[in-house]
Amino acid sequence: MVTVDKNDELDLDELDLLDDTFDDQDVLVQPWRIMVVDDDGEVHQATRFALSGVEIIDRPLSLIHAYSGEEAANLLRQMPDIAVVLLDVVMESDDSGLCLIDLIRHQLAYTPLRIILRTGQPGLAPEAALVAHYDIHDYMLKTEVSRERLVTSLTTAVRTFEQLEQMVQIKQQMLGMARIVSGVLSAKTPANLVQLIVQKLVALYALSPIVAVWHNTNEPLSSAVFMFADAQHRAWKEKKLAELSGDPLLAYIELLLSSARDAQFSDTVFVHGDGWRLVMVLQENNFTQNLIAESWEMFQSVIASCVNHRLSV
Repeated sequence: MVTVDKNDELDLDELDLLDDTFDDQDVLVQPWRIMVVDDDGEVHQATRFALSGVEIIDRPLSLIHAYSGEEAANLLRQMPDIAVVLLDVVMESDDSGLCLIDLIRHQLAYTPLRIILRTGQPGLAPEAALVAHYDIHDYMLKTEVSRERLVTSLTTAVRTFEQLEQMVQIKQQMLGMARIVSGVLSAKTPANLVQLIVQKLVALYALSPIVAVWHNTNEPLSSAVFMFADAQHRAWKEKKLAELSGDPLLAYIELLLSSARDAQFSDTVFVHGDGWRLVMVLQENNFTQNLIAESWEMFQSVIASCVNHRLSV
């Protein structure tokens, strides 16, 4: 038996449906996914009760319930976004929980995921030995766990998960930036440059540009050129701003181009350098949702420096 809590309990056959049918108005913030792994139904019920209504870092919790190490392993293979596992040690075998830790850390390589061990048999799972040999976040005796203790441990675990997730993302983005340099330096035209930058925005930051407009700043705004356009605006590609009319988005782009170089808009990406400026309008205001500040600042700097160098040769 495997269940998932949001407001109701769902069985395994409904698990995929849960992710696909959340209404956008009901779930404006994605919940933290917390997996409860224990062969004792009362532990699941108590955990559900203790965590009812709890939010961590302004996000609700979604509980996924598994009643054996094998069930948990199957779910983890399908759900790589689990933040924390509340894990029993002794289930179908004396070392079921420890085998699941090995799977998480070595086979699945889920490094950010935090593990909180909860055992009712400390003699079979002594704290000192487990902490020394396994990457676990916390260790609890079921007989001593209060609601406050559980929420506190879960809060620190989620915060650590979030930090580790960001570190992984930054590492991936840094590696992606290294590949940008050679691409930008080999680009033959501004159109090639913009196409590469758009591709990297999608790949590294999950940002989705609607249009990308290139402007040589020593020329009038009306000469700015649409170097990229999504399917809905495909007819705009390679046209100048002066050649188009009748769409509110055009007036917005003109406003963006005429604004201060360092102006901030939640739905817009600016990259600029010596004598040029690139403005990209995004879908659904997803800039702040996907931004890691340190990585983004480096991305802007790398792009600007490489484009400046490419245009100067």
